[in-house]
Amino acid sequence: MTTIELRRGLTKKYWRSVLWIDDEIKPAAVEEASQFRYLNFFIRIANEFAQNGIICHLKEFQQVAAADDGDPYSDVNSELTICQELSKQADILILDWQLGSTEPTHAVEIINELIKDHGNRIIIVLSKEEGLSDSFSRIFGQDFNREEEWLHHKNGGIYVLLLSKVPFQNESAINLYETIYTKLSQVYPDYLHWTAIEIAGRIKSHTHSWLANLPMNTDLAILGEALHNDENVGVTILENLFEDLKESAGFSDFKTTEDSHLTKENWIDRNSAFTSLSSELDPKRQIATNASAIEAIEKVHPLIATEKEEKIRSKVKAILKNELGLSTISEFIKSICNFGAFCEVISNPQNNQLPVRRGSVFRKKEGVEPEFVWVCISQSCDCAREKNLLFLKGVEANDSQISDPPHGSTFLQLSQKKYIFISKPENLISLQIDRITTHLPNGFDHINVLREVMVAKLSSRYWSFSTRVGIDQPLLLRSSRGREL
Repeated sequence: MTTIELRRGLTKKYWRSVLWIDDEIKPAAVEEASQFRYLNFFIRIANEFAQNGIICHLKEFQQVAAADDGDPYSDVNSELTICQELSKQADILILDWQLGSTEPTHAVEIINELIKDHGNRIIIVLSKEEGLSDSFSRIFGQDFNREEEWLHHKNGGIYVLLLSKVPFQNESAINLYETIYTKLSQVYPDYLHWTAIEIAGRIKSHTHSWLANLPMNTDLAILGEALHNDENVGVTILENLFEDLKESAGFSDFKTTEDSHLTKENWIDRNSAFTSLSSELDPKRQIATNASAIEAIEKVHPLIATEKEEKIRSKVKAILKNELGLSTISEFIKSICNFGAFCEVISNPQNNQLPVRRGSVFRKKEGVEPEFVWVCISQSCDCAREKNLLFLKGVEANDSQISDPPHGSTFLQLSQKKYIFISKPENLISLQIDRITTHLPNGFDHINVLREVMVAKLSSRYWSFSTRVGIDQPLLLRSSRGREL
């Protein structure tokens, strides 16, 4: 199975419901033309989705009636609110561009509501308007970036595909279902997104059996536990449910993480810089004599350039020089840094005002140079009970610290900056928290949460310079920071 075939399969497992909003959807139409359009266009296509196991809901957007015709369904504001709320529930939204009007006002309001919701949304704008692309660009300006055929909102996960109705309406109509799901296999360019989509799809499919297997009649025990001690029993419930979910999903069942999908042959060609990346990961290729390449690498990533292990050194240099070219070294390094941040920091903490917990990262609100951060290394149970918690202090790293790090130090990338944690007594700090709100005093911003393996790395490094914690991270990332371990 190739990568593109895998992605086509995942689209059908993850995007399972479609909402189609159009003012020409008229189930009770009297006019023959309207009846024909409803049955031979909307119903026909809805059946195409149904035959492939996809729920397709047809929602009529009521025409805006004249003020004096007495139409009881002319409340366009109520109709718009209903459509906005329904749109948030659907996996895919198919939207007519001119809803109940000669202008796209209502369609634009629905799209803007989804943008404000900050969710991950797939929108198919289906219209007969000839200048659809120009009309969309004129309204949304520079808010969307084009990625192949998809338009991606610059501040979130809104993806828009503009399609003409005409090819799907005529006698030799193209299959809209196949068109949409083929395009969906190209919507995300990144490997991590497709892995997350497979996980999300598997959660959807396993949720029914997972819920069915949860024990019954636990309320008295939960209530008794809550009354018996001061610990948050809700946190215990969530932790155990997440563990159950992880087990029910089953690591061995995921296809995106199989080795075969990380080979050059099955990799989607995003651009020429990546076409033969894997073939150049060859430790025998030596380019150490190329002084300009080494100098460029040292400027953008000293840890890679000064790495002592010759195999890794030559691998990385071969990629940068022979495949990516010196002009794209910074892009490659940026990619490594982004992946490193993903491996170290929780990608999407639900609330930046979370209570203090193990791994919480704080920064003082007032800016100081250099900038300091504090990471909570106390155990979770202590965070629930104690007033004073232990924090490790990190300082924004300078070039000399990166190129020649102190013994026992650890680097972390937080909010696009690198911080160094030096194992010295003065960098272990006890800060008092408010037992009522379980927050730090005013003056501290909660900026993120470290993954547990990174908290273990920080605290273990501090308590013992000689302790080497096994971190399950990609080889290239580990090796590029080899001086830290």
